[in-house]
Amino acid sequence: AGRGLTPEVDAIIDRVCDGDESACNDLKRAVKVGGGLSATRAVVVERSMAAKRSLRGLPDSPYRTLMDQIAGGMLGGAHSETV
Repeated sequence: AGRGLTPEVDAIIDRVCDGDESACNDLKRAVKVGGGLSATRAVVVERSMAAKRSLRGLPDSPYRTLMDQIAGGMLGGAHSETV
């Protein structure tokens, strides 16, 4: 408890933490209904793009290339067009 969530979602998370496997589907449904997936996707896109921008200042290297690929992989699908 005390995670800043609705009481219903907080109770579902408690069930998940207690090992109730059926609660996973309940949590998935609650996140979808509450718009959590859209909000999470927006944060992932924002942070991934920020990571890619910060890599621009580094010299070319296999490490920079790999980090850029990881950040780009987080964007995936349609969001990759927004970079």
